[in-house]
Amino acid sequence: YTYICDDPNIHIGHAVIVPVGKENTEKTALVVQKYHALPKDITFPVEKLKHVIRRYSHFDPITSKNVFRNLKKARKNSRCLL
Repeated sequence: YTYICDDPNIHIGHAVIVPVGKENTEKTALVVQKYHALPKDITFPVEKLKHVIRRYSHFDPITSKNVFRNLKKARKNSRCLL
């Protein structure tokens, strides 16, 4: 898939968070190619392209909060120690 990336610090091999589908569900993706193109050079309507939300890291504070919240919920519903 092709996304517009406004962050010049994102490069090939980086993991990123991107919106996917009609609901724009946030998913992790891997950058496999990066190129600069003018709107006239893009075969897909530019206005329909989605943007990379942010670079993903294992220490991403937003993702970390969500993981913690899910672990906390799971802990309440089980007897397993975390």
